[in-house]
Order: sequence, then structure tokens, then C-alpha cells
Amino acid sequence: MFKKVISFFAITLLLFSLCACDINEVITDARDAIFESEGSTDITTSNITVENSNGYRIFTMEDYNVSFTVPKDWYVDMEDAALDMFCENGKVYMGVFGYHTSDFSAEADYLRIWEDQNEGVLEEYSNVNQIDHTPKFDSKDKELKTALYSSEIKNVKQYSYFVFAKPKTNANTFLWIQFSGLPSNILNNFEMLEDIVDSIEFK
Repeated sequence: MFKKVISFFAITLLLFSLCACDINEVITDARDAIFESEGSTDITTSNITVENSNGYRIFTMEDYNVSFTVPKDWYVDMEDAALDMFCENGKVYMGVFGYHTSDFSAEADYLRIWEDQNEGVLEEYSNVNQIDHTPKFDSKDKELKTALYSSEIKNVKQYSYFVFAKPKTNANTFLWIQFSGLPSNILNNFEMLEDIVDSIEFK
């Protein structure tokens, strides 16, 4: 029943397995290759739309009637992802699974589903440690739960920031989200990541 994040892990593994050379150079080269081959347009599917607005971009997952706002340098890359949505800015990577509550029984524990997904991802890494973090959200219309973890792969550290998001009313969907990247990139962009989470709008 659970959607698994094998492809997301594979993408992360690929990025972090190239650490024999400078990882930022590898990421930049990979991003440039995408832009060169695809132009500046996003790789999208019929269920994801992208709208530019006042220096920001609004990504909408049509299948789940949910949208969120990101800085203008973020783009969608669904070419190799089995997630419902995968987007990035070359430093931080965001994977999203959407779920319809109608697919679960009335007794389903949605937070437990989120936690199971988190655990499944972390099983693939070594030296996993949870990091204390108090999120700063202004959202009053969403139920939000977060967890920040440090882990290692190929002797390189990674931070994973997991987010559970569900509307407080008319809750017919909920989201499992993972932000991942090098610790310095996650920490330097934390305010932005929390702004993205804050911007989630269930329609």
C-alpha cells in the first residue's frame, strides 16, 4: 500500500557516490546538463503545473489539489523519479508523495504512515541520528509534523528533513515530504525550506 522512495534514494545515492571529486561541481554539472538538454522549462507531467509569480514559482500537484511556492531557481525534474513530485535548486532536493485519505480505513494513522516512510528511507543510510529542531511555522490551516536527521552515505554526511502535512479541515489528502542535501546546504537554507512548507495550500 505504501509508496516507496527507491528512486529518490537512487538519485541521492548517485549524487553522493560521486564524492571523489568536488560534490558541488558534480551537482552544478548535473544541473547544467538538465538545463542544456531540456532548456529552462521544467520536466513536467500532466498532473503537475508550474506558474511564475512575482519572482517565485508555484508548483501545483493536480492529483492532490495542493500547491506550494518556491524561489524562482527551483525546478521540477520527474525524469527519473517515482515520487509524485521531485524538485530541486541544485543544492536542496525535495521529494513529495501525496496520499488520498479515501484509500485508507477510518482507523488509519496517517502520522504512522509518515513515520514508516521516514524509517524506510533512513534504513538505507549509516550513522543515522535525529537532530533537535524546533520548526517556525505560521500555518494555522495545516497539521504539520517535522523531523530532522543526519546520516551518511559513501562517507559523506547528508541531512534529511521530513515533513508531514495535512489540512485541518476537509482532509481528503496528506503529504509525505523529504528535503535532503549536504548539512551546510540544508542549514543555510532552513528558513527557505520552512517558507516552502508554510506555503503549502490544500484546495
